[in-house]
Amino acid sequence: MGVKLFLIRHGQPEWNSQGRYQGEQDTILTDTGIKQARLARKYLSRVNFANFYSSPKKRALQTANIITDGLKIQINIRENLKELNFGKWEGLTFENINTSYRQDYQNWLSDPYNNAPTGGESFKVLLERAGREINKIVDENPEGSNVGVVTHGGVIIALLV
Repeated sequence: MGVKLFLIRHGQPEWNSQGRYQGEQDTILTDTGIKQARLARKYLSRVNFANFYSSPKKRALQTANIITDGLKIQINIRENLKELNFGKWEGLTFENINTSYRQDYQNWLSDPYNNAPTGGESFKVLLERAGREINKIVDENPEGSNVGVVTHGGVIIALLV
């Protein structure tokens, strides 16, 4: 039966609404992101969570706190649930990156598993990091339990692929 993981992406943060890469930068939720987190809480309201985990980033913690509001459950913060490190691209728009780091960007777009953003980490490195953490989380929880994990889009994509 195993452990049932609920992989939840944080709500919309400021930089997503501006088309900027965030990575390890610590941004907060927009009003839309707060509404998304509240909708996630409503959607997940019937799930009996044994444990809840979150990336340490503000946008993920805000989302986790909104989802668990009113529940008697502690949020376990895990460093390895952080987003992909986008290196020198963090804070830049797609257009800025394609102009300033064109070859690196094109390489990354063609094979993000093996190619890293300039000064950042590849999806291969992210998958190894996040995969180890997810395995620890599964091992920490009893068979048949429901576990919430608030993290980032890149982490979820890496884990699902």
